[in-house]
This record gives sequence, C-alpha cells and structure tokens, in this order.
Amino acid sequence: MKLNDVTAVFGGSFDPPHLGHTAAVQGLFQDPGVARVFIVPSARPPHKTSLKASTEHRIAMTRLAFSAGHPENIRIDLREIERNQRTQTPSYSYDTLKELHSEMDPSKLAFVIGADQLPHLHEWHRFPDVLGLCHWIVLDRRPTENLSLEKTLRDWQASGIVKSQGFNIWQLRSSNSSNSKNPLTLQLVHTEAPPISSTMIRQSLERTGEPPANSLHPEVAAYLKTHHLYGTHAS
Repeated sequence: MKLNDVTAVFGGSFDPPHLGHTAAVQGLFQDPGVARVFIVPSARPPHKTSLKASTEHRIAMTRLAFSAGHPENIRIDLREIERNQRTQTPSYSYDTLKELHSEMDPSKLAFVIGADQLPHLHEWHRFPDVLGLCHWIVLDRRPTENLSLEKTLRDWQASGIVKSQGFNIWQLRSSNSSNSKNPLTLQLVHTEAPPISSTMIRQSLERTGEPPANSLHPEVAAYLKTHHLYGTHAS
C-alpha cells in the first residue's frame, strides 16, 4: 500500500546521525512512497540512560546529515526538544503525535520505527493507544528472518490490536482508527539501509579515533572532529 500523501515522522537521538539513518529516510520516498519526512531529534528518550553529545551538537549534525537528497521534502522538526525545554519531561512519541494532530489528519501521518523496536513497543508510553494515532512504518533489513517480529504481530492479532490485510500490511484496530474512512495501517517495509548504529560509531571513535568506514556523512565526520566529540581529536 502506497502512502504517497503521507508525512512520515522519523525520530531518533542522532547521537550521531549516520548513513543508515539517511539511507532509511531516502528509501521511504520509494517504499511506501511517502510525500515528506519530518526528522525529529529526541531531547530525552525514555529508554536511554544518557546522550553523549549535547542537544546543540546533535541538532547541528542532524542538519548536516540530511541536507542532501530530497531536501525540499525533509524537515528538521525540533518540537520534542522545545517541549522538553518547557516541561523537562521525557520525549514521548505519544505526545509528539498528539501535537501533530493539530496540524494534519491522522490518516496523513505515519510514524517510522525499526523492526527491532516493534517487540518492545508494548513498553512505550500509552501503549496500545499510541498505535491508533497514525499509520506505522516498520523498517526491516531482514524481512524473512525476523522471528521476534512475526511473533509480536501474531500476538497482537490474537489480542485484537491488529488485523492482517495481506502481505506485510496490518490494519490497526484501535478505537481511534476503526471509524475512519481511511483505516490506519502498520506496514513492514524492507530497507536497504546499512547495519550501522550510533553506538557502534561511538565505540569505534573512542577506541581508534575514527568512525567505521562508510558510516558517516563527510560533513558530520568533519563536524565531530572539529568539536572533539566522542573522544575524537581535530586532525
């Protein structure tokens, strides 16, 4: 199912942003074919103990990382950081999606997560209510091998949270979506994004002073060296 009139919300700590992030976002314009992407840096992720770089550095690196490719359809959205500065509360996706409802129809909105996050979604704030706030795009690098993903979706279907609509598409059966003319869906989408993580990059920088090959946008790599982030030194 194409979502060619939908805005996708792509959140993350971006500590640092890497080529896996940017490849995943670029892929969203082809499959499922979203119209635009909001990049939402998190201020205080509930499930992470700490962030290594300051908010200012993460914002600067995120702008550099996403400056190429579809820039007219990509927006850096700082609402979670601004909300945290006002309230000092964690960056809950539920709150972000509720705010976005004042700007657009929920049927024109999708939230993007990785396949590894789906089995842990029941730990999120206001689950399962959060599922009924928009479409969900689940990016999977190994669509034929993720047994925990399949088990989670089977359990959700048995609990009435989702209903299978065919290959890799589930209708969300929450109260918020059941009466909509455009039912909200959860879609599994294969991504060609490389298997890179921010943790892997930080560990390499701390150990060797260099990121793994082909992991960072050149301007991001230059920025973190200039500012001596993650144990690097200016070259």
